[in-house]
Amino acid sequence: MDERNSELSEQQQKLKKMLIKKIIISSIGLLPIFIMIFVVLVSVIIVVVIFNNDKSSDNNNNCVTIQTANSVCNSISVKGYGTMSVDDYVAGVVQNEFGGAPDETLKAQAIAARSYGLAGATKSGNGNCSIGDTSEGFQTFNPNPSDRVKEAVKATSGMVLVDGSGNIARSEYSSNSLPAAYDSYGDTITMSERDLKIPRSWFSQYKTCSDAKLNTATSKKDAFGRIVYGCGHGRGMGQIAAKYLDTEKKYTYDKIIDFFYGKDSVYKWSLASSGGVSNTCSGGNSTLAE
Repeated sequence: MDERNSELSEQQQKLKKMLIKKIIISSIGLLPIFIMIFVVLVSVIIVVVIFNNDKSSDNNNNCVTIQTANSVCNSISVKGYGTMSVDDYVAGVVQNEFGGAPDETLKAQAIAARSYGLAGATKSGNGNCSIGDTSEGFQTFNPNPSDRVKEAVKATSGMVLVDGSGNIARSEYSSNSLPAAYDSYGDTITMSERDLKIPRSWFSQYKTCSDAKLNTATSKKDAFGRIVYGCGHGRGMGQIAAKYLDTEKKYTYDKIIDFFYGKDSVYKWSLASSGGVSNTCSGGNSTLAE
C-alpha cells in the first residue's frame, strides 16, 4: 500500500510538472499577443492625449483665464437707468448698438461692448461701477433688449478682451467705414477694418450709411491712420463687416472676434474668461465707440 501511494504521489508530481510546463509554454506562446495588445493600448492612449491637447489648444487659442471682469465690476450704475448687473448693461448696449444683427454677430458685439464698458467704467472700489454717459460719446443703451440679444449676452457671459498686460481692452467698434470714397470702387467694396473686401451687391443691401456719407471723408482715422469715409472710424470691429463674416463666411463669434482683435490684427488682443460658460473661449487703449 505504501509503495502504491508512493507511485501515485510521483505520478501526481509528474502531472503537476507537466501542467506547469504546458502553462509556461502556452504563456510564452501568447506573449507576443500580450505585447501586441499592450502596444496597441499604449498607442491609443497616446493618440487620445495628443488629440485632446490639440483640441484644447484649438478651443483656447489665444485664450487666458482671468478673474477681472467680475472683480472690477460686479454691477454697473447707468445714468438715468439705475444699477444693474454687468450682463444686463451689456444687453442694453448690444440692443441699441446692433440689436438686429444675426446671432453670432450679436455674441461678438456683446464681447466688444462688455470689454469697452468695463474698461471705461468708473470704478468705485466696492464692486460697483458707473457709466456716466450713454450718449454717442460712449455706448448707447436700450433698457428693453430682445430675447435674442439676452441669449447672446448670456452665451458669452464673462468674456472680455485683454491686452498683452492682461488688462481689459477698450475694444472699439463702429458701423461701416471705407478707406476710399464709395463711388471709387468697382464691384468689390473694401472695408477699413483689415481691408476686408465685400461684394458691392451684398454691401449695398446692408450698409447703414447713405451714399453721400460714404463719399465724404471725415477727420476720423482708421487703425492704419487713414482718413475714413462713411459711418464710423474704422477701428476695431466693423459691424457690417462682422455681419458679412457671419452670414456669408459662416464665422462663429470667436472667429469674428479673432479677425478684428486677435493676433493677426493690429491689436493682438486675447479673448479672456472670468468664469462661467467662457472657461473655454477661443481670441493699448482706444478712445471712442460709435
